[in-house]
Amino acid sequence: MNEGKGSLPNRALASLLAIIFLIGVMGPVPVMAADDDPVEGARSEVLNRSLNIGYKGVISHEKILEDFEKAFSTVEKTVYVRTKNAVFVTPATLRAIDAAARRAGKTAVIRCDTMENTENTVQGRIFVEPAQLTALESDLKLGIFTQRSKVRSVQTIFERSFDNAVRVIHCEQKGTFGARLRIAVKLDFSGMDTDNLKFFLYDKDSNRFTQLKDTNYSFDDNEFLHFYTESAGSIVIADSVLYPK
Repeated sequence: MNEGKGSLPNRALASLLAIIFLIGVMGPVPVMAADDDPVEGARSEVLNRSLNIGYKGVISHEKILEDFEKAFSTVEKTVYVRTKNAVFVTPATLRAIDAAARRAGKTAVIRCDTMENTENTVQGRIFVEPAQLTALESDLKLGIFTQRSKVRSVQTIFERSFDNAVRVIHCEQKGTFGARLRIAVKLDFSGMDTDNLKFFLYDKDSNRFTQLKDTNYSFDDNEFLHFYTESAGSIVIADSVLYPK
C-alpha cells in the first residue's frame, strides 16, 4: 500500500517515453461573467480562441485589460473575464490586471477554458487570480487537458502499475502555478467513490509521485470537479491510496 510518495517501475517509464502527445485547438469571444462563477455546463458559445488571445496563444495585454475595464463598471465585487484556449499569460499582464482591479476596488479573476478538439466543449478550466501572482517572474501556461491524447501515457502507466482505477489531468504548466489556484474539469468517475478522492502529482522525469493535500475538492451542479492546487503537471486521481500490482 502506498499512501503518499512512490516511484513507478522501469517498464512503466519506458511506456511513457514511447508515447507522443498530440494537441490541436485554435481560435474567438470573451464572456464576462456575473458576480458568481458557475462552470456553464460543458458548452460555450464559439469554437477556437477568444478575441482576447493574441499571437502564439498569449492573453492579449491590451484586450484583456479592456475586457476587465468594461466589466468593472457592471459587476459589484468579483469580476470574471473568460478566455478560450489561451496558451499562456505574461507576468506583466497579470500585474496590470491586478493594478486596474485595485484602482476599481474589485477582485479580478481570469477564467481560462481549454476546449475539446472536436467540439465546442470545455474540458478544463483554471481560475487565475492576478492578485496572487504579482511576484511571478515567468509566463504562466494555462492549458488544462483531460483528452485522451494528452493523458493516455500517464494513465496507462498507473493502470499497469496499480490496482486502482485512476483519472488523469494534464496541466501544461510544470512544477508550480506560483499560487494555490482552482481547477475545474469534467471527468467520468463511474465506478469510483467520489466521496473519497485522492490526488497525486506525477513527475515523469523522476518517475515519482507525491500525494497532494488540502485540495478541498467538490462537484458543482454541472458535475464539474473543482479542486485547489499549487502543484502543476500530471495530476492523477484515485479513490483510495495506491495499491501496487
